[in-house]
Amino acid sequence: DGAPPSEARLDVTLGIRPRPDLTLLAQAFFVETVEPGTRQYPDGGYARLQLSAVLDLSQRWSVQVGANAVVAGRNALAENALLVAVWRRF
Repeated sequence: DGAPPSEARLDVTLGIRPRPDLTLLAQAFFVETVEPGTRQYPDGGYARLQLSAVLDLSQRWSVQVGANAVVAGRNALAENALLVAVWRRF
């Protein structure tokens, strides 16, 4: 059935810093196929929302915790996830 169809993607992030050591992030990730799909790779798309907080531990290190979920979609998995990430500034 060939390769997966090409996709258009849009990521949007809004962040605020209520304190000097804390960043709150609201993110949205959108994916939509831009060409006809196949039986193996049907066309579709989804919207995923993510909320997280990034706490600065030092000038170089931060930790991020949050959650995300697919809130709308067509031929997409209904995924939910928790996330933990470590940031290092260079």
